[in-house]
Amino acid sequence: MFAKEKSIRALVMGGSGQVGSRLIESLLKASDCEKVTILSRRPLPDIENRDSRLSVRIVELDSIEREHFDGYNVGFMLLGIGKAS
Repeated sequence: MFAKEKSIRALVMGGSGQVGSRLIESLLKASDCEKVTILSRRPLPDIENRDSRLSVRIVELDSIEREHFDGYNVGFMLLGIGKAS
């Protein structure tokens, strides 16, 4: 049997969209949330500076390596195609 994790260490792909931003809010409200990292193609200063547990890693999404996932116990993929302005 696996031991229950004591804290959430979440990796989110697509955290800047409508669904992703709500997920980020929910994760940060959880008392057992240790850290949340968003993998993004671009800087997200408005999101990143909201909470000390939140960080943004800039990556090319077509060249993500296994190491990007190390240290996390939950992951979310919420990538969309975007909406034309």
